Amino acid sequence: MPLSNMSMLMALRHMRKNDITTHGFRSTFRDWSAETTNAPREVAEMALAHVIPSKVEFSTGTHYGAPAPLPG
Repeated sequence: MPLSNMSMLMALRHMRKNDITTHGFRSTFRDWSAETTNAPREVAEMALAHVIPSKVEFSTGTHYGAPAPLPG
């Protein structure tokens, strides 16, 4: 079951991290999975419970080294 935005905000509040927002968590995970795993793009998107609206995507990461398997 996907986590809601409010669930993430409540987790941050519980950790007393009021200066952090949930914006960017999805992008960070996608960059990490692309850079460090062998998992297909679709697997990473399923892990995020994300529906791919188009074939155009944006990556903010920089790929270093060979990918590793996605944990789990």
